[in-house]
Amino acid sequence: MINLNKQLKERRMIELDPGLAKAYLEHNTYKGQRAVRPAYVQHLIKEMIAGNFRYGNVAFASENGNPDVMVDGQHVCHAVVKSNITVPCSLEKYELDNTLDLAEAYMRFNILDRSQTDYTKAFAIAVNVQWPLWISGLLVSTIKLDLGKSNRFYGNSGSGGTHSSSKLITKEEAARALPKYLKEGAFIYRLLNPDQAYTSARKTFKHITRAPIVFVMFKTYRINETMAFDFWEKVRDGEHLTKQMPEMQLREFLMNTNPRETTNHKYIYKAILAWNASITNKTTNLAYREDHSVPKLKGISINS
Repeated sequence: MINLNKQLKERRMIELDPGLAKAYLEHNTYKGQRAVRPAYVQHLIKEMIAGNFRYGNVAFASENGNPDVMVDGQHVCHAVVKSNITVPCSLEKYELDNTLDLAEAYMRFNILDRSQTDYTKAFAIAVNVQWPLWISGLLVSTIKLDLGKSNRFYGNSGSGGTHSSSKLITKEEAARALPKYLKEGAFIYRLLNPDQAYTSARKTFKHITRAPIVFVMFKTYRINETMAFDFWEKVRDGEHLTKQMPEMQLREFLMNTNPRETTNHKYIYKAILAWNASITNKTTNLAYREDHSVPKLKGISINS
């Protein structure tokens, strides 16, 4: 975790004029930066014209000796350029050690609330993942479920008591955990992108891109990667399956259920029933019991 106060190299008040704002925007090159929000720029312009704009904030950071990049202030700079009005502004500069620190610094500047996607993108870039942003977003949604699960609901190995409320995981905590799930991410990416366009893959495999289902994918992957890929590939495609096979039972449930009417508990419960039946060569009707804890996943862990 970075300490911005210790890594601060400069802080001072300046008069931000249009020429200086243009020069600053030339450093707005951080790959994790979100798109400019035109409506917010227009709001700032109106405040500047009306004389109600108090002061702005602009911050730059360099990591590992690389050139400065803007981590805060793009909207203020655009408003100054478009309005041709000079405004008082706080200028800060930080020196950081690596790309993860840069992502952390980006999170700290949150005057205009950053979305989960903003945070996820920053950390995905920091660890140089090879999959598209929607995969990282799916992973972070699942990470929230994984980190936020109550022990009474899931237990340490997928079993436990009744399903109770989950711990609230913040946007920052979920994105910050992404680097710890790179192996799971690579597994999900391999499963969801079989030689087709990302948008097509997401649409085609919509039934297995729900966070509670990906959560079970995580856990089966940790048990046995080869068996897990085989199981989920069958659920994904539905090829060479009979109606009695657990993979087809789960596939039909996922294809025909309404996500708005289905709880995480029900998704996880049925997915585990299907997995357990598959690896023990048994049949199942995926009978769901709302008042029961989710079953314990079967299998011998061979993954590190």
